Amino acid sequence: MAAAQELDGQLIALITGLADQKIKDGAEFFYDGGALHAIDVAEIALPCTLVLADALSRRLGMGGSGHAFEIGAPNPVFPVCATQVQPRQFLEVAPFVTEIFENVVVEVRHDLSRVYAFAARQMGLALEDDVQLAPATGKHQPEGFAPMGEQLVSSARPAAMGMEG
Repeated sequence: MAAAQELDGQLIALITGLADQKIKDGAEFFYDGGALHAIDVAEIALPCTLVLADALSRRLGMGGSGHAFEIGAPNPVFPVCATQVQPRQFLEVAPFVTEIFENVVVEVRHDLSRVYAFAARQMGLALEDDVQLAPATGKHQPEGFAPMGEQLVSSARPAAMGMEG
């Protein structure tokens, strides 16, 4: 348990540092029309980033992030819950988290709800009334991600998030 908390703390620090550097370089991150501080970006995006990092790690044969994912608390903004189920070292997870941050989170920084949409799609979830998300287009779609499961969750997030795909 202590190792899982340590890894989570290290990953929060990693994303906070990455977001802080992007903000210092002039980038801005937004959710629901409001600009975010680096720590807000980390707290909002980490569970969803882990979903995508896990998929990337598995696709590359590296064994995943050691986390299990489900919809629920503790993140009220994007209710993806990541729970460490296998021990992993920071250096085993951080490169994939960094890759997803740099190539997905930064690309959709003007509407971080898109990170949740990508993670939900990766988890095989339906967001509204069991309607799957339409595939994203262009460079915002993480390449090579296939659904992890067939679970469907209705109303995982309100339509007001504007996740039309």
